[in-house]
Amino acid sequence: MNFPTPVFVLIFLMVVVEVSLFSCASISFPSKQDHFRTAKTNAKNADRQNNNVLVNKNVHDTAAFNAAQEAGLIDQKSPDKEIYSVPIGTSHFNRSLIGSHRRLLLGISHLFGNQESPLFATSQRLERANTELESLILTIKHARNELEDLKTEINQLEIEKTAHDTELKSIRKKQHMLDMQLEKINQARNLKRKEQQQKIAERQKELDAKDIKALEDTSFRKHAFNEYKSSLLPLDRDIPDTRIKECLPLKWNTSKMPKASVIICFVNEAWSALLRTIWSVLNRTPVELLEEVVLVDDASDVDWLGEKLDAYIRDHLPSNVRIVKSPTRLGLIRARLLGAKSAKGPVLVFLDSHCEANVGWMEPILDIIADDRTTFVTPVIDAIDAHTMNYPQWSPRIPAVGTFDWSLDFNWKPGKLRPGQAITDPIDSPTMAGGLFAVEKKFFYDVGSYDEEMDGWGGENLEMSFRVWQCGGRLVTAPCSHVGHIFRDTHPYTVPGKGIHYTFMKNSMRLAEVWMDDYKHYFYDTQPMTKTVEMGDVSKRKELRERLHCKPFKWFLDHLLPDLFIPDNEHILHRGALRNSDGNCLDKMGQRAGGKAGVFSCHYQGGNQGWLYSTKQELRTAGNLCLDASSTNFPSFVYLQRCHQAGGNQHWIFDGSKIKHSEIKRNFFIAESLLPATNGCLASMMIQRTKQLRVTQCTAENTLDQSW
Repeated sequence: MNFPTPVFVLIFLMVVVEVSLFSCASISFPSKQDHFRTAKTNAKNADRQNNNVLVNKNVHDTAAFNAAQEAGLIDQKSPDKEIYSVPIGTSHFNRSLIGSHRRLLLGISHLFGNQESPLFATSQRLERANTELESLILTIKHARNELEDLKTEINQLEIEKTAHDTELKSIRKKQHMLDMQLEKINQARNLKRKEQQQKIAERQKELDAKDIKALEDTSFRKHAFNEYKSSLLPLDRDIPDTRIKECLPLKWNTSKMPKASVIICFVNEAWSALLRTIWSVLNRTPVELLEEVVLVDDASDVDWLGEKLDAYIRDHLPSNVRIVKSPTRLGLIRARLLGAKSAKGPVLVFLDSHCEANVGWMEPILDIIADDRTTFVTPVIDAIDAHTMNYPQWSPRIPAVGTFDWSLDFNWKPGKLRPGQAITDPIDSPTMAGGLFAVEKKFFYDVGSYDEEMDGWGGENLEMSFRVWQCGGRLVTAPCSHVGHIFRDTHPYTVPGKGIHYTFMKNSMRLAEVWMDDYKHYFYDTQPMTKTVEMGDVSKRKELRERLHCKPFKWFLDHLLPDLFIPDNEHILHRGALRNSDGNCLDKMGQRAGGKAGVFSCHYQGGNQGWLYSTKQELRTAGNLCLDASSTNFPSFVYLQRCHQAGGNQHWIFDGSKIKHSEIKRNFFIAESLLPATNGCLASMMIQRTKQLRVTQCTAENTLDQSW
């Protein structure tokens, strides 16, 4: 192809101008050798992506080849290899230079060829290289900006660290001052204690033993514990640390624990017991874990509370202790709901108003809840002697856990460790006593809080226990958390409604209907009086059970109480009243374990006179108490003890009209042989002009007192 001479000259001049501009640039750029090396690398990369378009010295257009060579696009030493791109710099000049070369190549390509020309392909590679360069420069700018931001952030963190170090030094200084003040307060408190004890001792000297006994008896009748003795003790007295030794070295990460609101409900509680409860919580709970103490006054009407308590809280207690008052009597269940609604903390801790929190009681509880929010936690309850106010010196290594009997009374049983479980790990408890427990506030409401239609007190603890387990929660005892509690035999206050017994029946019927399925009939068998009790509507609680997809009661028994005695036809031979020929019936006499059984006029209403004769030949109550005799010093008393299902002193045989007591004895030759130990018979005897139950020597003939 022949080109006109003027056109060729024009192209040559353009090349010369471009080269001159390149040579005369005022900014620095790489040497020609570097240009060639970089251009070669770029061209190779571009060629690999575009099928390596080759341009060699035998180009069909010699003029175009020479022009490209003059422009520095062809390796003059090896012109037969490849065409190279211009080296890429970082300056605006280099980018402009690439653009100039690209425009030159485009012009040459249009003059001496078409889009399939090798020069056109080279111009495209230059275009892509230019685009990549601009993208890289933009990325570098962004990286530089991010680096500057990071440097600024580091400087800010260093400033904050310096401020925090200064603040930490200030806090440590304040902590040291607080420690010194606390030491002074403790010294003053100990001095005041000594002065108080001296005054008490002087006052006691003025009283003789008879006067003291009268004061103690009066206080016992009023409060169901020795409040006189309690009033002589410091409100912040020291108590023994009853934790097992394995608990003592444990370290608790309080930073991960939620705060707790401690809720204490009371009505007409003794001053000393209530204040001692409050002070034990304040003194033995880490401040960072205690959100508040909420006192719920359930319409108390005694002169030692009211305004006097308000003034004491205002003048002597910290600001996180507050009181919520109900204008009308609510009963324990609704009073606790009032306290829970008022509480600010994420965890609710319920305590009775006659407790003493022990050392390190709160940390194990909150640690368990922080690990699993669906867990209800009870502390180990140390029994404070209601007569002497002595705090126990020790506790069992494995704490007792809760169970129940078919009269729906709460009972205790020995706790057990699961295989591989540490002695400090939480222990599953089928039921709880109900007075002392902790739970995350949200889960408390998610799982149904309390049954608001229950009255007063009683039955709510078993209802909550069944519900928690059956509806996906867990109930445990924390072995390293201990709280003392005064267990009272009676209640020194009235219960809203129709009385304690009626209220307990109503509440128990509600829980039986909602949670116990067909097993509820065993409860009704023990309580004929339920026919006269109105339990109210339970449809909302049944809807709750359905909404939460709760498990059946059989699951609860199989997984939590597989050894619980079930009074079905497989285990019971006879049931009903045991009537003596004199017209009196065997009677539980309202006694608990350890109490004496007796005889009373037959009423055929079950309850205290409802008995079960088991396949193991026990005389059982529905409350898992068995008739128990051991003494051969006739006539001997008959007691009620927890059924152990091992025979022995709880083994009774019907022999005609007589009920004989026999005992399982062990000897060297026979592992377990049934032998009559006492040859005693159950008798309704006249003693001191009253009929009483005894075991006495069996007579040969059928006498009235031994005929049943």
